[in-house]
Amino acid sequence: MRRKVVLLVSITVIAGWVLALAVMISGAPEPGAASPEALASALEAALDSRDADALGGLFDHAPADLDRFTAAYLAELDAVGLHDVSVSLRTGATGRQQVVVSDADRVFAFACNVVEHDGRWVLSPTPAL
Repeated sequence: MRRKVVLLVSITVIAGWVLALAVMISGAPEPGAASPEALASALEAALDSRDADALGGLFDHAPADLDRFTAAYLAELDAVGLHDVSVSLRTGATGRQQVVVSDADRVFAFACNVVEHDGRWVLSPTPAL
């Protein structure tokens, strides 16, 4: 009888854990944005507010050290004094859309292409080949 109770409690705990994981995964926001324009707006907002979490949510197949990457990228923007960021879209040399990040004093190309993945538009850290 005691074994059955222990087994039942163990199964209940495991089922609860699996259910909790499923709820957390299903509640996670979709990466990217609904359109390239919305992606550019979200990128601009993330860079203006220096929000590393929001910036990380715009990447497809995020690198393992995404938190460190986004924090370092935002720190570099601060180091070069980039403020009042604006983001626009352009077609790159490969024919893919890219984002251009600029302020009043300088313009530089953000090194990510804009690609569609599973119906969402994301920043791809992999250059087009």
